[in-house]
Amino acid sequence: MTDPDPGVLRLPDGPGLLLAGGVPLPANHPYAPTGALSLRLGDLTVTCEGTPGAATFEDLGDGFGRVGYRLPVLMLSGRYSLDVHPEQQSQIDTAGDLRPLSEQPPSPGFPAPARLSDDVHEEQLNAARAERDRLIRSGDNGYQLVRSFYEHNEVFNEVFDNDYMSEWQADGITAQMAEDTHQAVKGADPINKKSYQGVSGNEPVTYNFNAFTQKLSVRTGIVYLHQASPEEKYVKAGEAVDTFAQYVIGTGNTKDTVTAMTAAEVREAVNHAHPTAGEPPVPVDTAPYLDPDTYLERIAVEGESACPGLSASDLRHIQRARAAILRADAAAARSGVPLYQGVCRARIEGGTVTAGTVGDAATRRLGWLEVELPAVPFELDDAAWEGEAGSTARERIAAMRFLSTLLRDSVAERVAVAARRGTAPFGHAELPAEES
Repeated sequence: MTDPDPGVLRLPDGPGLLLAGGVPLPANHPYAPTGALSLRLGDLTVTCEGTPGAATFEDLGDGFGRVGYRLPVLMLSGRYSLDVHPEQQSQIDTAGDLRPLSEQPPSPGFPAPARLSDDVHEEQLNAARAERDRLIRSGDNGYQLVRSFYEHNEVFNEVFDNDYMSEWQADGITAQMAEDTHQAVKGADPINKKSYQGVSGNEPVTYNFNAFTQKLSVRTGIVYLHQASPEEKYVKAGEAVDTFAQYVIGTGNTKDTVTAMTAAEVREAVNHAHPTAGEPPVPVDTAPYLDPDTYLERIAVEGESACPGLSASDLRHIQRARAAILRADAAAARSGVPLYQGVCRARIEGGTVTAGTVGDAATRRLGWLEVELPAVPFELDDAAWEGEAGSTARERIAAMRFLSTLLRDSVAERVAVAARRGTAPFGHAELPAEES
């Protein structure tokens, strides 16, 4: 993404976020009497008020360091559209006794996975940052691992922002794994020895099974992003995912084989992995990610060897991931009829940039870089909103805490790219050149 004015960062337009269904509409509306409401944000830009604060440098030893500085006030502005969609669901229970659905008792369904509290979420983030710093200090392998994540984080975020990772929660399993990992890193218990059952009661899966399956989901998302936009960043991010997976396999852990490892053993494996930065990319055929059906047919005829590196169960998961991607793209392409439109804005104060460096004062190079922002105090110009549709939209938007999180992460990612490139006023003169 190239900005004509480097001092103005442009964010990608977001998909329509469903707010509510069955909302009473004005009598003259074409979708009356009821419709579904969604909120769409676009033309979002980020500018700065002022200049970055003074930079501080911390020597971490062994040629590693950390630079930090405070960002100027960030001004986020753009436009919103509160859209109305026709009701999609049938109004008659065609699978039951043909009574109107509004008269049917609600289905209990499956319980939703419990969401983390803010305190628990912050505790896990702080522990992850501490582990990051430990890896950086551990040597070149740990430093390169952390740097690789930040180098490709823009692509990883894009996969999630496009809603390509609908299976990431994995029925609550990923959240359970995250909590167990958080606890195991603090002690001597193995990280990956457990099996997990989702809230819907499906067959339990191992830690390794879910981890490698989620890797397939991320890889599928990256392949589809590259298909839409042939930028080199998608190729490099995909290679980084595959290369990291090969290192994990080198510890004796695969999707179907578990070699229990403690946090100390994982750190030791990182320290002794060879080679480091000079590791060539893992050659991976991306065709099965675009057309898993053909490869499943080949496996049915020729056996597992017809698709090296991917089993039939892997391809079936890729099928599901591909379907989720196509659904997400279709949902993003659908637009409703605008009910209200206007401007949106936020003033973001207190953001910081932290970057890792390698080398002495004369040869210092930039490695990983992270932007931390507070919650985004997002405001919509809703003065014209009237009736039940207006009040329902206000109520639902006020309850959408994740909207602030999505905006914060999107702004942070764009600012991180600008800072890494040294774009004023997001970058800083004290940041060394990026490591090649």
